[in-house]
Amino acid sequence: MRAFAATYRYDISPPTDDKPFFFQMMRPKDLFNGGLGHSKILTEPFLALVGLTVAVLVLTFLCVVLPLLLTAKRVRLRGMLPFLAFFAAIGLGFLFVEVSQMQRLTLFLGHPTYAPSVVLFSLLLFSVIGSYATERIAKAGPNRVNLLPFVPLLIVLIAVGLATPIVADHVESARTPVRIFTAVALLAPMGLAMGMPFPIGMRVVSALPDAPKSFFWGVNGATSVCASVLAMSIAQSSGISMVFWVGCACYVVAALGLLVGVMRGRTWLAAAD
Repeated sequence: MRAFAATYRYDISPPTDDKPFFFQMMRPKDLFNGGLGHSKILTEPFLALVGLTVAVLVLTFLCVVLPLLLTAKRVRLRGMLPFLAFFAAIGLGFLFVEVSQMQRLTLFLGHPTYAPSVVLFSLLLFSVIGSYATERIAKAGPNRVNLLPFVPLLIVLIAVGLATPIVADHVESARTPVRIFTAVALLAPMGLAMGMPFPIGMRVVSALPDAPKSFFWGVNGATSVCASVLAMSIAQSSGISMVFWVGCACYVVAALGLLVGVMRGRTWLAAAD
């Protein structure tokens, strides 16, 4: 049966909690191999998501990235690629994790309105606390100490990513207040950890001469806008859990970008002295 479903013209695999999009019967490869067919009912949801993704990417580039490129001095952008990757990656990573957890906890919390309220409130609240905590942790300038928070961040993300479905299965029969408290307990450490990278990155680049700080703010905001639509595209094609792990991968990229940026920044400051 699975072999037949895999080779069938449309995606007729049964919906699951990880991929509950019963209306999505087109495969991503159908966009390129001419296999969209003639069924308007089947192709409309797929084409609408593809069109929305392209529109958001194009508008973000035209309205955010292009003006920043035109107004930022070229000399100020030279050598800033690691920091560009860092701020873009944390913008994508935060939203990927947020959207995926919102989707994963919808059934667990028992009502579609609970998930956005609990997830958004918890992640935003604890990320603010995490950002505030960087005042005691982060050091100004390209200091290697600023890389340390990424270790607990990645550990927490992996642990919560693995624990979420297990905890949800064990607590799904509990009363609503208990399930909400459990969801907050899962989200709190993630929010604390994910609130740290942005202020740490800004502390690092603020100490570098002529660093385009406003450019990095804009790139981070632009990628956050794109991430919400990209997350749904990934979820419908590969599952909600894949969105979460892609978000984790984004934080790995961010850590590597900051590492290279810190090393390069130390070199610049040493040469300036």
